[in-house]
Amino acid sequence: MDMAARVRVARQRAGMTQSQLADRVGVTRGAVANWEVSERPKPNVSNSIEVANTTDVSIEWLATGRGDIVPPE
Repeated sequence: MDMAARVRVARQRAGMTQSQLADRVGVTRGAVANWEVSERPKPNVSNSIEVANTTDVSIEWLATGRGDIVPPE
């Protein structure tokens, strides 16, 4: 699974729309839509951390696909 798919899985797992995630991360809905397409630019480190925190997934999983989807407690 590539990062675009992991962003989409994280968002859907959190029950959020692209617009809701964008509002919480502080970007446009279009930016989130682009992150969810494999050929498009990926979120920068700061935005990746915000996505992980907002959707309650592990930053390591979101960025690399390694480890568990759920962050350690």
